[in-house]
Amino acid sequence: MFKKIAFIGLLLLSPLGLIAQENQIKIVALVLTTAEYNPSSDNILAALDSLNAQTLRVDSPNASELRAVVKRFAAAAIDNDIALVFADGPVLKLGNREFLAPSDLDLRRGTDLLTRAIPLSALARATALAGDGGAIFVHSSDLGKPLPDEISLAQFAPEFRAGTSPVLLGQAGSAMAMAEIFETHAGGEEMDLSRLLTDLISRVEFTVSYIPSRSMIIKKPALVVPVVTAPVNLNMADQGEVTLGDASANAGENAPVNGGDDTNVISEDQSSQTAGGLNLPQIQPPVIEEPEAEPEVETVEAETGKPLSLEMLEALQSGLSRADKRTIQHELRDIRFYSGLIDGIFGNQTKAAIEAYQRSIDADVTGVLSVSQMNGFLN
Repeated sequence: MFKKIAFIGLLLLSPLGLIAQENQIKIVALVLTTAEYNPSSDNILAALDSLNAQTLRVDSPNASELRAVVKRFAAAAIDNDIALVFADGPVLKLGNREFLAPSDLDLRRGTDLLTRAIPLSALARATALAGDGGAIFVHSSDLGKPLPDEISLAQFAPEFRAGTSPVLLGQAGSAMAMAEIFETHAGGEEMDLSRLLTDLISRVEFTVSYIPSRSMIIKKPALVVPVVTAPVNLNMADQGEVTLGDASANAGENAPVNGGDDTNVISEDQSSQTAGGLNLPQIQPPVIEEPEAEPEVETVEAETGKPLSLEMLEALQSGLSRADKRTIQHELRDIRFYSGLIDGIFGNQTKAAIEAYQRSIDADVTGVLSVSQMNGFLN
C-alpha cells in the first residue's frame, strides 16, 4: 500500500464540484437577537453568507448564555481578519456606560445591570481582537418593562474608547434600514466598513462612536476554476492514504480553526543552495510518521451485529475529539451546508447542517451523523 498526498489549495468546492471559492478575507460574525424575532436578521445573515463569513446566530439568550456567547465569539475573532456583531435588543445606559440587555432581564435596582447585561464596550473589545478589527451594529428596542430611575434607554452610540471597534447604534424601528444598507454594501465586489458606517450615520436614526481613519476593505470571495493536481506517488512501501480529513484531524487541538492552507502536508526546507548564481529553495522529501492505527467507528457496529441506536450515535459523536469535530464542520462548510464557527463545538447550527446534508443524500434526518457518515467526513 502506498501513500498518496494531494496538494490542497485555498479552495472551497461547491456541492457540484464545478467551481471553488477563494476566501481572501476571513470574517467571523455574531448575529444576536435578545428582543422579539426581527426579519431583518435573516437579511443580515444572507448578506454575511455572500461574504463567506463564519456566522454564529443566537436568539433570546439569558444572562449567562449571553456572556458565554460573547466569550466564545471573542475566542473566534482572534483567528480571523474581520469580526462583526449585529445585535437586536434593548440598549440601556447606566452612568456613562451602555449595556445590551438579555432576554430575561429583570431590573430591581440599577446595579443589577452590571451583573446581568453585557457592556457594548465588551463586544467592541471582542471585535477588536480580529487582525483588522471590525464593527458593532446595534438596533436598540424598548425593554417593555419599567426601568429604575438611574437607568435609561440609550439614545446615542457610546463614546470612543481605546482598544475597541466602532459601535453603531440605531434607534427603535431602524433594524430593516440597517439591514438594507448593509446588504447594498455587501452586494458589491468589495465592501469598505468605514464607508458603510459613514453611509449609515447620514440618516438621523443612526449614531456611531467613531469612524476609523483607515479603510477596512472586505473583498467578495472570487469564484475560480479549481486546478486538479494528480496525486504524487512517493514510492514508499507500507503507507496509508492522507486526506483532507486526516490532515485536519492529526493537527490536534491547536490546529487553525479556519480552513485553507492549514491542510498542506508537504513543506519546503528553508535552506538554499547556489546554482548558477541563483539561490534556489532545496525541497526535501517529507518525513511521514505513521500514526498508531485506531479502530474505525464501523467496528462497533460489526461487533454488535446491528446498527447503533440514536442514543449510542449521539454518545459516539459527542465523544469525537475537538479536532475531528472541526474537520466535520470544515467538510460541511465546503459543501455549503454549514456557515457557523469552525470551533469544534456542535451546537444548533452544526445540527441543522447535518440535517441538511442528510436530506441531500436521502438519509434518515436525525441531526446526528451515522457511523458511515462520520467515517466519510473523517477519512
